[in-house]
Parts: sequence; C-alpha cells; structure tokens
Amino acid sequence: MNLSVIPACAVALSLLLAPALSSPLEAQQGSGEVDPAGLYTKVQAEKGKELYEIECTICHAPREFSGPVFQRRWLTPPVSGIFVHIMNTMPQDAPGSLSPEQTAAIVAYILELNGQPAGPEPLPVETEKLTQIRVPVDTDNRR
Repeated sequence: MNLSVIPACAVALSLLLAPALSSPLEAQQGSGEVDPAGLYTKVQAEKGKELYEIECTICHAPREFSGPVFQRRWLTPPVSGIFVHIMNTMPQDAPGSLSPEQTAAIVAYILELNGQPAGPEPLPVETEKLTQIRVPVDTDNRR
C-alpha cells in the first residue's frame, strides 16, 4: 500500500466534512452565501426594531430600507458595508454613538425587512466577519 495516499485522503475527507461540522456563520464565510438557517436571531431583529423606532424613525421610514434598489446598494455587497455606515454615521444627530451590538441589531432588523430568515446565531459585531457575508437578494422583486 502506498502510504503517501493516506495524508491526501485525510485532507480530502476533512474538506468534505468541514461544512457539516462548522457553524452556520463559518459555512457562509467561505462561500459568501447565507446559510438557510439565517444570519441573525429573531430576538436580535426585535431589539433592532426597538432601536430603529427610537433612533432612526426621526429621519427614516422602514420602506427606505427594503426593495430592489436598497438591496442592490446595501445588501449585495458584504454586510460590513451597511454595518460600518450605520456605525460611523448614524444617528445623524449623534454619529458613532451606537454600540457594535446596537448596530448589529439594527442591521438584523433591516435583513428581516428584506425577507432574510432568522436563525440560531446572532449577526456578528466583528467587521472582519461581516466582510465575509453576502446576502443573496432577489433584485427582480418589486417590493
């Protein structure tokens, strides 16, 4: 038996099993696609809605954060784009005052507004993780 084949088989097997053993977020990061389990938790989106109503409704209506134009601009690129934008520039009367957790909750609410499913893991607050996440959106819809 050729012993040099064993390490190659082990590597191949580990690559095949890796997606099944990883968390939903880790599985998404490699492919850039959303795991069907979702990107955020329902509780996180609910907190985001509460924060949105306190911090954002003064200037913004929910309809501004959904639909094909919004999705192409903010959800087709990595999720880090909208996260960083909100974190650094909102609310307009106190830019940068939202914590990473508050910002992630608001982004979770925005994902919910755009029909993305909730899942078991919260949306992360680390920008480097968010740069790996791209949301598959139906930019042909007319919502």
